[in-house]
Amino acid sequence: MSETFSADLTWLADFRRLFGGKVDLVLEPRPADADSPACDYGSQLPQPRTILLNDERDARGDWLSQVAAALHSTEWNVCLANVVAIPSGSLDNSSEDGRFLDGAAFLAEVLKKTKAGKVIIALSPTALLLSEQAGPFRAWLAKAHRVEVIIYTGSPSAQLSGVNPRLGIVLLVISSGTVEGGAQRVLRMVNLGESAR
Repeated sequence: MSETFSADLTWLADFRRLFGGKVDLVLEPRPADADSPACDYGSQLPQPRTILLNDERDARGDWLSQVAAALHSTEWNVCLANVVAIPSGSLDNSSEDGRFLDGAAFLAEVLKKTKAGKVIIALSPTALLLSEQAGPFRAWLAKAHRVEVIIYTGSPSAQLSGVNPRLGIVLLVISSGTVEGGAQRVLRMVNLGESAR
């Protein structure tokens, strides 16, 4: 009998003060495969709204309507989008803003469908900030929204989240929309990679 892996994400509740103390909505895109690992968010975060992803790359698939439906299903101010489980090569979101793939494609769609002033917390592999493939997404994000905080959580959190520890996990706190008058805000970056929990 094989044991089912469950990613422990209860540690996310430790960061609630960074985004006002309350997460109202959790979006969890995941493969439609019944054997894909589940995530445990604990009792302090809401139950996730699952966005099922097709097995094959689908540029304008069902996931887009699922994202829109989830974002409009309830009143919310803070949304956690867990893009860790999105398989490589599964999402493609092309528009006049650029071609975004996988986790970047999902986050771009969430942000495009979100009213200005709301907060999106992205839980992502660090590749979203470092890879050449995600470069167009980072440029669009810097132009269209405000990244308030970047938290690199390091290998232990990556392992708990079911990600290869060498890749690491990052939490991005993003305010949707641009700053009025083009004023720049100070970005906070925190590296928890070497600290004990």
